[in-house]
Amino acid sequence: TLTFATLEANRLALILEQKFLKENIAEYAIAAFVNLLLSFAVVWIGLSIYFVGILGYPDLSTFQNEIKSFGLIYGAISLLYSMLYTSHLFLNKRNVSQFEQEKTLKDQLEYELNAYQSELKPNLFFESLESAILLLHENADEAEYFLDKLAMVYRYVLLNREKDTVHLRQDLKASEDLLYLLNIKHHGHIQFNVDIDNERFEVLPGTLPGLLEDIVSTTLISKNQPLEINIYDEDGYLNVKHKLNERLNKQETSKESFYNLQNAYAVQCDTPVMKVRAYGEVFYKIPLIDEAA
Repeated sequence: TLTFATLEANRLALILEQKFLKENIAEYAIAAFVNLLLSFAVVWIGLSIYFVGILGYPDLSTFQNEIKSFGLIYGAISLLYSMLYTSHLFLNKRNVSQFEQEKTLKDQLEYELNAYQSELKPNLFFESLESAILLLHENADEAEYFLDKLAMVYRYVLLNREKDTVHLRQDLKASEDLLYLLNIKHHGHIQFNVDIDNERFEVLPGTLPGLLEDIVSTTLISKNQPLEINIYDEDGYLNVKHKLNERLNKQETSKESFYNLQNAYAVQCDTPVMKVRAYGEVFYKIPLIDEAA
């Protein structure tokens, strides 16, 4: 009964103290000391009721040793209880804080994933329209074919913007359609070499078209300096390689697009997207997602 009364008194005191205390170690130490005094008071009251009220002793003067022993025992129990309660409280608050931070980060990454998947770059659209107008004056049939390719690129983005992943061959097909559009502007000076052993893997929608457009927009391309892009799979990665020949006036949107790509893949897999410059070449390493996973 004395144990129950002591622990309940400590529990109620901690609940009341919790409403007024902040996340401060010193304040919780003071609260533990208050609970220790409260335990001594409960022990003294309990022993008084037992020895004086029930057994009929005139006072507790003959039971000083018993009072000290009980006080030390229940005082230690009170301190242990306060420590466990406070530790649990701090741990719970820390877990809640971490959960909220992770949820915020997850929401941010999912937002960036959706932003990347729904990305329709206006520059590509306007530049393609300019190319189409020029083609109309030269070859109406080719202009019609050009507009069909442009529609296919944008249809691919719109149809797959809500999907988490798509088959690699679908992204490759969209990249080939985009390459046709870009080669009209650059007079066929862009070459696209693909060496994929297994197309059963998946990627995020728009991965290759987005990379292809960023590479072209940041690379100096001419008859004497054509752009050759090589794509191959190796060790679970889709590798995109091209010669380093950057424009002086690089677009900041390219950096932002690659940053969004990295964050988008962070939502889907643990393997990061990497960009490496070495030996006069640029390498992009995109993690392949197994469709069976």
